[in-house]
Order: sequence, then structure tokens, then C-alpha cells
Amino acid sequence: MTLYDVHYLERFADRFIALGLRRYGLTLEQYLNDPARVEQRLLEEPRPMLARQRAVQKRLEAEEATRRQREAEQQRGARLAVEAELEDFPRRNGRAIEPLHHSRRPKRSRKSDFTRRARHAG
Repeated sequence: MTLYDVHYLERFADRFIALGLRRYGLTLEQYLNDPARVEQRLLEEPRPMLARQRAVQKRLEAEEATRRQREAEQQRGARLAVEAELEDFPRRNGRAIEPLHHSRRPKRSRKSDFTRRARHAG
């Protein structure tokens, strides 16, 4: 153990307590060996969460997981509803196709025969 000056010890012991470094598993002796490095590292690295913070984080993660599960169930339900709608449709290569309700070549009407209109107009 290293002997420290009383003023040095009082100053950095108070600082050690003010920063609450004991909660992070650090001893006063470790801190006194190089206080500048410990404080710099404390600023750079995120501090571990407290027990209450961990509890809140677990609760939030559980709520998020429940929300995601609910969304997945809703999507699955919507997909099943669409599949049920398409169940009676004819299939081509395994995919449902919508039957068309018009003939391929509709009958021509006199209204759409522009060559005839042109002949009779002039």
C-alpha cells in the first residue's frame, strides 16, 4: 500500500465518493493510483445501469416483444384472410389469377366504326 499525503487523500477520497465509483466495483486504492485515468475512462465508457434502470429496461423490452408479437399475429391473420379470399380463384403455376369477365375481342358497334362514319359524312 502506498502512503499518500493527507491533502491528496482527502481531496480524492471526497471526489471518489462524489462520483459514486464504489457502485462500479472500484476501490479507493485503485482510484488513488491514477485518478485522472479513472475519471477519463468514466467519461468515455457508459456507466452500468442501476437496478431500477435495469428493471425498467426489462419491462420496456418485454412490452416491445409483446407489441412485435401482436403485429406478427395481425399480419398472419391478414395474410390468412387474403388467402381465404383467393381460395376459389383459378390457379396458374400455383398462383391465383383473377378471372376476367370480358371477351377477348368485343363485338364492334356501328358507333366505333370511324371508316364508315367518314364515308357517310361527306
